[in-house]
Amino acid sequence: IVVSPNGGEVWNKNEIQTIKWNVLPLSPDTKEKTYPGNYGYDKVGIDLFKKEIATVRCPPENPGEDRGCKPMEKLVFVDNIGIANLSDYSYFWKISPKIENGRNYVIGITLLNPATVIFPSDMLWRDYSDGMFEITGSVD
Repeated sequence: IVVSPNGGEVWNKNEIQTIKWNVLPLSPDTKEKTYPGNYGYDKVGIDLFKKEIATVRCPPENPGEDRGCKPMEKLVFVDNIGIANLSDYSYFWKISPKIENGRNYVIGITLLNPATVIFPSDMLWRDYSDGMFEITGSVD
């Protein structure tokens, strides 16, 4: 579970930032009775995404009726930040000068199999920041 950044933070490119996460055991009713750390899952991949919000127009079902649509959110991959040990619970990040300043960033953390460094097929092993954070500044 992403702990930081988790929404509302302002991270300056001139400072080393700390990405943090926690690990929760799977519930007993999970069909796969494996837990993080079992079967070689002891690495995490850390990625940066931008959250984009687009308004979708829906045609009315009946003439004269405008039911509208809710905005649609999507995550757009920006950069792979790195790979860390699951048990480190943190990763120190120097934000690249290539990353544009903006207010709509989220972090994604995915459990990786170190033998193959691939994403597991079950998306249960991925979490994103709950809210967006901001990247500011310029690299000196």
